[in-house]
This record gives sequence, structure tokens and C-alpha cells, in this order.
Amino acid sequence: MRNKKNILLLMLIALCIVVFLGYRMLDRIRTDSRPPEIAVDSSPLEISMADPQEALLAGVAATDKQDGNVSDSLIVEKVSILDHTGRLSVSYAAFDESGNVAKAQREARYTDYTAPRFTLQTPLLYRYGSTFDILSTVGATDIVDGNIQHRIRATAM
Repeated sequence: MRNKKNILLLMLIALCIVVFLGYRMLDRIRTDSRPPEIAVDSSPLEISMADPQEALLAGVAATDKQDGNVSDSLIVEKVSILDHTGRLSVSYAAFDESGNVAKAQREARYTDYTAPRFTLQTPLLYRYGSTFDILSTVGATDIVDGNIQHRIRATAM
């Protein structure tokens, strides 16, 4: 009698293990682990500085095999100005309903970009032997960030 109970208990444990492993495999099969695909126009995007940030999303779409069109989840993740001509790199991200993330990148250009401008509040004239702070008279403005005086650094050559 005791031997039958042990065999039944072992069979019950084996059945539980099989059911658990089957559930895990089924869950893994049903779980969406593929990120969406982001389609980006191959031509560089040309926009104005006055355009809203949503203009950076022109020509970009995202689809997911399971969820379909997920373009409404697209965000501009990062914008980096590459040079003085207004060329920039735009990084995008899109999400599906399972939380999978896809990323893409594209080049764009601000058509009306101007490089930062330096200004002098007073002439750079100092008496020999006097102490001075050269950065207190130098300013800078940028079309993107406005006043960037806090970014100016002086170096000695």
C-alpha cells in the first residue's frame, strides 16, 4: 500500500513538472519578442528651425508583425547637430504592445540654420599687469539653444 502511494506521488510530481514545462514553452511561443520595424525615407529630411519637432517624423513609419501599424508610438529619441551647415542626425524609437523597442537613424538638414555667434560687450583692452576675466565680456548665442555663454571656455596657447 505504501509502495503504491510513493508511485502515485512520483507520478503526480512528474505530471506537475510536465505541465509546468509545457506552460513555459507555450508562454514562450505566444510571447511577442520581436521588435517592430521602422521604415525611414532614404532621402535626407529638409526642415526649418521654425518647424515643430513632429516635422522630424515626416517619412517615418513603424510596423509590427503582431500589432500591425505602430507608427503612433514613434518618438524622436535624439537630435545631434553634426556640423555648421545645419546637418543633423535624428534617432527614432518605436514600441509595440509587448514593450519591444526598435531604433533607427536618419540624416536631416535645417535649411535655415546658422552657426553660433560670438559677441563682445566691451573691447578686449586691458592694462598691463591688471587682472581680468576675459569670459565676462564674451557672449554667444545659438539659433537652437539661445544664450550659450555658459558653454564658452578660454584656453591658453
